[in-house]
Amino acid sequence: MKAICRYSMGSAIPRSERYLREVDQTSYAPLKVGSEYRVYGLLFICGRMDFLVVPEESSPFWAPSSLFEITDSGICNEWGVCSTKNNGQYHSLFASFNITCIIGYRSLVDDYEHYRGLVESDADHVERFFLENRNVSMSGAR
Repeated sequence: MKAICRYSMGSAIPRSERYLREVDQTSYAPLKVGSEYRVYGLLFICGRMDFLVVPEESSPFWAPSSLFEITDSGICNEWGVCSTKNNGQYHSLFASFNITCIIGYRSLVDDYEHYRGLVESDADHVERFFLENRNVSMSGAR
């Protein structure tokens, strides 16, 4: 899956989809308007979908899909699904943030510690992300 960044400010996020104190001035500065990004995961929260992307010279991070235009809607055959409501440690994401579902590469949806480490930009988990996803990036495979 690929998407072009069309906006990098919170003003592009519909008010009904904002959470965690997002405002018009919220900046998604690592994103570059006009750049195309591979999407490594989907997260469903508060009635919206976020994309896991990797801006140039940055760690992976979640960004609202309303900032993007999808250019390739195909997803990797190897992706898995995590429904957070009744899923062990992932349940805390539902209880605390109303995250209902995560779709993405296996470690993202099967290993809560990896998910958390990635969100926190833990060096070991960021390295693991790049190692596990290098073949997808290099081959463009779905």
